[in-house]
Amino acid sequence: MTLAPLKMESPAASERIAWAAGSRERYPDGSLRGIVLTEEVRALLPCGEFVPAWTHASPRSKYAPSLSFYPSGAVKAARFEKPEELMAPNGDVVTAEKVSFFESGRIKRIFFTDGRLSAFWSERDEAGLLRETTLTLPWGRMTLLAGAAAYHENGLPRSVTLWPTERVNLRAGGRDYPVRQGFSLDSEGNLASLEPAFPVKVETPLGELEAYDPDALGVVADVNSLKFDPRGSVVSLKTMAIIKRSGASPLVIRPFAGPHPLDDRKKVFHPLEVSFRQKIIRVVETGRGKTEGRVFSLDDSLEVVPFTGRALVQISLPDAEGL
Repeated sequence: MTLAPLKMESPAASERIAWAAGSRERYPDGSLRGIVLTEEVRALLPCGEFVPAWTHASPRSKYAPSLSFYPSGAVKAARFEKPEELMAPNGDVVTAEKVSFFESGRIKRIFFTDGRLSAFWSERDEAGLLRETTLTLPWGRMTLLAGAAAYHENGLPRSVTLWPTERVNLRAGGRDYPVRQGFSLDSEGNLASLEPAFPVKVETPLGELEAYDPDALGVVADVNSLKFDPRGSVVSLKTMAIIKRSGASPLVIRPFAGPHPLDDRKKVFHPLEVSFRQKIIRVVETGRGKTEGRVFSLDDSLEVVPFTGRALVQISLPDAEGL
């Protein structure tokens, strides 16, 4: 059944469409949080008039809200029944399967594909439906395979999440970087972070370090392991290195060796996270759920030693040829 367009910009308006829902979820105060539609409804969303998802028979279909709302009743996200063309905040025309919004109604994130991976629908199946997307970025237009693009509320791009097999090259601080998984930008349009496609040597206040995160998930590219300031200088990275402090209080910090998820006889090494702020260096051992690290000064006697764990090469870095 097709209904007249409905504006969902208040709690009362949200309730008017809720009767077509197969299920609904509410906030603790009783306001509508999300609905799964089971009938066809045309909805006037902040980005245009579309039909939210209402059939769920496909093996890639997610049983997730067709529409979700902020407590105020403003639309938070919408999943489409079929891929739809819409206009991104910066004027790009793209094809999307889902879109999320800031409470103001401005587009927050556009999902170019939104299928559910399972034993019945693989990543390869999903890739067969993927389309190349052309995006306008501060340095020009790029055509690439991407899963999603996010935007700042001022309309400038915030991040691009690449398809797992996609690789691009980006420039920061006068040098080029090979990129996998994605990259992010600050609200002024400067490159803020990226995920290196393989270990790359970068200049830091500690000297040359090799930047790479074998644990990177790549689900959302808003924050990545190699981070820059607006001038393109490295301010944080993940690295497979050993950091030593000599002097009266000697200390050695090395990549954490954790259990292999599939073989108890093997270990997987997790990188150090090293960040720089003025003359302060912060080192965090990742892989054990730590949120605090050790803080040093550039005046401390610190030395960087290459890490050569054999298990790292065999297990964690299959793409790092020649290490």
